[in-house]
Amino acid sequence: MLITDERYSPGSLDLCTGYEHIHRYLFALQYIRGKKVLDLACGEGYGSALLARSASEVIGIDIFPDAISHASAVYQMNNLSFLVGAMDSIPLHDLFDVIVCFEAIEHIGNHGALCHEVKRLLKPNGIFIVSTPNKSVYSQNGKTQNPYHVKELDLTELQLLLGKHFQFQYVYGQKTTTSSRIFSLHSSNNTTEEQRIQMQANGFCSTTQEDPLPRYYIALSSDERIEANNGVSYLTDVAERKGFAQWMMPEKSHWIRGKTLRKFLKLLQRKFTS
Repeated sequence: MLITDERYSPGSLDLCTGYEHIHRYLFALQYIRGKKVLDLACGEGYGSALLARSASEVIGIDIFPDAISHASAVYQMNNLSFLVGAMDSIPLHDLFDVIVCFEAIEHIGNHGALCHEVKRLLKPNGIFIVSTPNKSVYSQNGKTQNPYHVKELDLTELQLLLGKHFQFQYVYGQKTTTSSRIFSLHSSNNTTEEQRIQMQANGFCSTTQEDPLPRYYIALSSDERIEANNGVSYLTDVAERKGFAQWMMPEKSHWIRGKTLRKFLKLLQRKFTS
């Protein structure tokens, strides 16, 4: 399977991209349990496989036949299937409870066609979960350019697009930061205190400021009111521990326990091929 900068694959050396991608799928789990799900632009299939562990059925679609061949061979589950198809012309007539489209809408120019297809396949009370780079930060409003991206959006453009097709929407921001954690060994009910620092010419300095603009947006859209999670979701790579990802509902956090994210995803692949 051809690997490009725009198709994340387990084993990639780009851990930051891996954190961003897997966090979106783990974040979506709270909305897809027991649901029928369509994963648009599923790539090599690892995200569809993660969703299928909680959903009643998942179909992953990608325009590249090699990606679908790989996904079908590696991720084999009774409730998971893969299909070649374009996300703005989806070769299906099923209705879905949830449709996800992560880091893909910016690869096509006709966003309206994609939204029309999503509406065609989404149940009346269904949810569309889409993520896309924030043009204002990712490409500095056009000062830099990703050659794979056709049309990026800022927050206003994203909200206008979704507002044309859905009555309700809820938007999250996503950005990757580096952190250190101090936690109590005597209580599992830890309160949260955040200390912020910023690298300056003379080293790290304490600050109360943070760039409020996220690098990515994740939007939930529906024609019914969305019971969205108002909390903050964290993905933590706990490097010295072994095991698989766990969804920590009390803290609304995601934990990856493994030597690296690469090991976690390789173990996930091995689970489906063994």
